[in-house]
Amino acid sequence: MPLRSAWRKSGTIFDPDRLVHELESLEQQTMAEGFWNDQTAAQQLTRNISRIKNSLEKLASWQRRLSDLQVLLEVAMDENDESI
Repeated sequence: MPLRSAWRKSGTIFDPDRLVHELESLEQQTMAEGFWNDQTAAQQLTRNISRIKNSLEKLASWQRRLSDLQVLLEVAMDENDESI
């Protein structure tokens, strides 16, 4: 896969606003009358919902870890800890 193509693809993975919007749209579709009439389509849509939720949860976890590391670094710098 060319680098430029990979870069574009990664941009869609790490765009939380787009993912939240897509999740809301998919969840709205599950409320439609007759949604479960087509089991194959319903299962595909619910798999997509799960995939997006998983991506958002991972992103939130990474953000929490990054925040924790930033605090740790600030504390270490304040104490002139040379082990960092």
